[in-house]
Amino acid sequence: MPTVLLVSHRGKPGEKDEPQHERMGQITEELIKLCGIEGHYFSDDGFASSLKDVLGRGVPAGWVFPKDCLTGGPKAPPVELHVETSTAATPPRAKYSPEVSREEALRLLLPVLNGKDAPAVVSTTGKMSRELYELDDQDHTKANRFYMVGSMGCAASFSLGIARARQGKVLCLDGDGALLMKLGTLATVGLTKQKNFHHVVLDNGAHESTGGQLTASPGMDTALIARVRLQIGRHRVHPGRHAQDPRGADGVGQPDAAPCPREIGGPQGPRTPEAEPARRVHPVPRLARGEPLRRSAWRRPTKR
Repeated sequence: MPTVLLVSHRGKPGEKDEPQHERMGQITEELIKLCGIEGHYFSDDGFASSLKDVLGRGVPAGWVFPKDCLTGGPKAPPVELHVETSTAATPPRAKYSPEVSREEALRLLLPVLNGKDAPAVVSTTGKMSRELYELDDQDHTKANRFYMVGSMGCAASFSLGIARARQGKVLCLDGDGALLMKLGTLATVGLTKQKNFHHVVLDNGAHESTGGQLTASPGMDTALIARVRLQIGRHRVHPGRHAQDPRGADGVGQPDAAPCPREIGGPQGPRTPEAEPARRVHPVPRLARGEPLRRSAWRRPTKR
């Protein structure tokens, strides 16, 4: 099948990039060829002729594009995200519009993350972990944090595993794009009914880290999926009103989806939880039930 693939070269050797892209960047071209696809590295003077040749032969081919070699093109349009609860939702039905940004919502949650009996916190990949790290952990003093750099969609399942291994509370900070990537995890959460597992989804309707592409979250009710289909007591919450009480509006169960404005970009500067290669992964030890999670088990970011 004559298909043309345009592949961005994330983690290109010799260039500074996110640590989770390092290995992928080393083998990007090899991966294309391993799939049986003709591979090329983009160059301005050779792309047109090689593309014409590939199309003429009717074969699949992929081009690896280095950073900043493409410019222009349409910009993602501004989006107003409005969520309306389903008719099957617990009364009263309501409409929700974003009132705070994701970073503001995280700031409001800090008293919960750092207070007495603070939970173990797992934050999803992308801007969520970067902003949480920047807000109050640049001195690396928060022993209860795990920044899931990479592994998009796995924060909930990883958090659930920790919750099953310890008695203390575990709080997963998730995004709508990551949740949609592995939505089946919610079925496992519903099956285990782990009472010390708390799942907070900050929904801005966009894959912000990769340029603000829209997600499908405006077409679904995250809180309703969790509450009605899985019967695990989730709620749509307002970050400002419920930040101090992670149980949600009626004091039962765990919090769920908080709509946030689609705010692409954010503050500039050192925002990435980053580790030296030798320190990047600390294996989580096997824990007896009730045993505290040791500091050495967590991935510790270093300032850029």
